[in-house]
Amino acid sequence: MMRSLEFIEELGSEIRFMFVKVFGALFLVLSFPFRQLLRLFLAVYIRLKRTAKSSFKRVVGDERFFTGRILRAFKGIFFALKNNPKSVPGVIKYYAVRSSERYGGLVRYLILIIMPVGAATILALTLLHYASLSPALKLSVNGELLGYVSSENDYISARADAAERLSLGTDGETDISAILPEVSISPELISINKFTGENALSEKLIEMSSAQITSACGISIDGEFLCAVRNETDARRVFDTILSENSDSDGSGIVSFLEDIRYVQGLYPDTDAVIWDAAELMELLESAKSNDVYYTVSEGETSSDVAEKFGLTPSRFNELNPKYSGEDEIPEGENLLVYKAKDFLTVKTVKTEVENVTIDFETVEIPTDLLYIGARRTVVNGEKGVQQVTKIVTYVGGEKTGEEEVSRITLKEPGAERIQVGTRALDSSYVATGNYGGLLLWPAVGANRINSDYAYRWGKMHRALDIGSYSGSSLGKTVVAAAQGTVVVAGVHSSYGYYVKIDHGRGMQTLYAHCMAGSLMVKVGDKVYEGQPIAKVGQTGYATGPHLHFEVIINGVRVDPKPYLGIK
Repeated sequence: MMRSLEFIEELGSEIRFMFVKVFGALFLVLSFPFRQLLRLFLAVYIRLKRTAKSSFKRVVGDERFFTGRILRAFKGIFFALKNNPKSVPGVIKYYAVRSSERYGGLVRYLILIIMPVGAATILALTLLHYASLSPALKLSVNGELLGYVSSENDYISARADAAERLSLGTDGETDISAILPEVSISPELISINKFTGENALSEKLIEMSSAQITSACGISIDGEFLCAVRNETDARRVFDTILSENSDSDGSGIVSFLEDIRYVQGLYPDTDAVIWDAAELMELLESAKSNDVYYTVSEGETSSDVAEKFGLTPSRFNELNPKYSGEDEIPEGENLLVYKAKDFLTVKTVKTEVENVTIDFETVEIPTDLLYIGARRTVVNGEKGVQQVTKIVTYVGGEKTGEEEVSRITLKEPGAERIQVGTRALDSSYVATGNYGGLLLWPAVGANRINSDYAYRWGKMHRALDIGSYSGSSLGKTVVAAAQGTVVVAGVHSSYGYYVKIDHGRGMQTLYAHCMAGSLMVKVGDKVYEGQPIAKVGQTGYATGPHLHFEVIINGVRVDPKPYLGIK
């Protein structure tokens, strides 16, 4: 016993000494580098280990002797259990007494340490347990537990939801509060996993009500209750059928509803007004939700008045009534559309579309003095390119509402168009002095002779001027537009040969005939300016020699060109 007490005192002093070292080490944490701290902790650990080992040896003596005693004790208990089980308690008591006589001080000291540690542990566990509990309101009906909620508002919300569902299909005069059960409320501490959700609480209230109810799948569209079907499978099948009817035959595209559709399995009033079969639901969904609404305009009312009365923006009013778009005054008695019928469901389709689009070619102009200023000749025709464009296109109600391009691949590069542009200046004597209100520009460059006048010739009226040259041939001389205008004819005729007709507006036209084959520099629809080269003098058609046949036409009648050319 004295040896044990000495050991306890020594062990206590050693422990106190170790605590001083530990707290001292903690105090020095902020002032010592990590390596020195590590060395300090290792020194403390080694000191504790050596103290415990030396103290243990002083109490129990040789470790092998102590181990032998323990083995003999277990062996004695084992043989007692094998030979005479009734003697086992006595054997255990014998070894316990022997151990307490030899190591009693150590056992009592350990008990003094273990008891406060155990009490502290129990206290900590108790505090943790109550810390995990939350205050709640216990709801019960006639002693039967309904559920737990964190606040009375949760219960009020669940009761309102239950009342709303029970009121479906009623005549509006039924007192729903009389159908729902009376609920008792009391405070209680519970674990957080025992709280009852609002939907589950609403279901229990309906289940405990006195109404005739049944389990069904409620359907709501954009938050508005529509009806309930016996099971969710039938309900979903109806909507899936509508989607499949609106999908493409090849299955491309993603089809969905624009509206938010919710399926809520629960308890509902068992009435025909609430519980429908799938056929009734399909018939309703395929019909219009409402009809068009029209308004008859009263005397003095304007479009602004009507739009304000029905809460329409100006753009929406114009969209519904395009006939009166931009007009404020509306005749009395006119019927205006103020509300467009809407379907229950709007199908949204998102699909990938691929199309080929053309790429405009580049025009390259090549200056050349072989052509007069204003003349243009195409050397190489341009060729448009082709690109493959992939887009994600969105359709709502069958109408395209948006698209997003995702890729563009060039299948064929465009070929540039090469055009020669004239830089050769016209003779200064051929600059126009005015339009047809004054003088026209002389139509042939380098050909100044009038071979044949506007007069009778060969027994008939020659209603034009034939223009040639005084010396040499006029073949190949440049023909220019006598005034600005638009080309209305550029082709070939049996009598005129290759010819051009230009419309100058205000009933005036000019005609240039017998041009050289392949020399036409303009085409129908071209805008030309006065002095712009349009062809070459030739001898095509019914002509006795190279010359320009020039006509002036006023309101469809060929007149003498001389006054318009400034020739008396």
